[in-house]
Amino acid sequence: MTGEPPTARAFADRIVAKLAADGVDWQRSNADGFVLGDPDVPVRGVAVVFEPTLEALQRAAERDLNLVISHEAASWYGFDSLGLMRGDVVTRTKTRFAREHGMAVWRIHDHLHRMQPEPVFTELMEVLGFTPFFGPEADFAHIAIPERTLHDLAEELGAKLGTTNISVVGDPEMAVRSIGIGAHTLPTALPALRASDVVILGETAEYDTFEYVRDANQLGMRKAVIRIAHERLEEWGMAAFARLLRPLLPEARVEWLPNGDPFMAYLPDSSEGDARVSS
Repeated sequence: MTGEPPTARAFADRIVAKLAADGVDWQRSNADGFVLGDPDVPVRGVAVVFEPTLEALQRAAERDLNLVISHEAASWYGFDSLGLMRGDVVTRTKTRFAREHGMAVWRIHDHLHRMQPEPVFTELMEVLGFTPFFGPEADFAHIAIPERTLHDLAEELGAKLGTTNISVVGDPEMAVRSIGIGAHTLPTALPALRASDVVILGETAEYDTFEYVRDANQLGMRKAVIRIAHERLEEWGMAAFARLLRPLLPEARVEWLPNGDPFMAYLPDSSEGDARVSS
């Protein structure tokens, strides 16, 4: 007779121990840990997602995956403070769904980015086909690539990442010989902007990085920024994390559930004078 399957908490402890063995000690975090549901539920299956949206939870429940491991917040706010939204109907519904389906949501954000090799952007390089240009000593702030125009690079990114949600600042015909990966604010994008021709971002404030690049171009500096939806840029890292988890959690089925493009793009149709919506 077999015993009860491991709990969500037991699986989380196993992951934490593996991270520690690999040099990533678990530290107190405003982001990481259990953020929704019951940590002591027996695990029937594991869903690995970028964003624990209600739709993702519903898909996980349909597949009998009741431990959801996410990169981003369950509460739409980076620090997962559900108290901020207490009483809100969407919060109540999402919380009730997790409870009624015996689910737990465990978030790993800060510690995932501390892993070596860092899985989120390493996997992004693989998806984009840039791994051959990204050697062991490479820096995400500067990756030399074969020359192409900014326009062609943006189109290539859209095709490989499966998105039309791309915003570009810079001369479409400028020659691009290097790219860098930036984060969500100007201070975190500056190293890539200074080292490379183009910085690729997943979600950023328009008022800082975009305007900095516009001013740089006005000064004659050949710089550009390509902004892609946060999810489209980073969720590939969760596919890599799911692969890591499968041998670590052999008692459960582990599946990566991609969230998909979160926005629709409004694309003017210049030939007809109207517009179409693409997602």
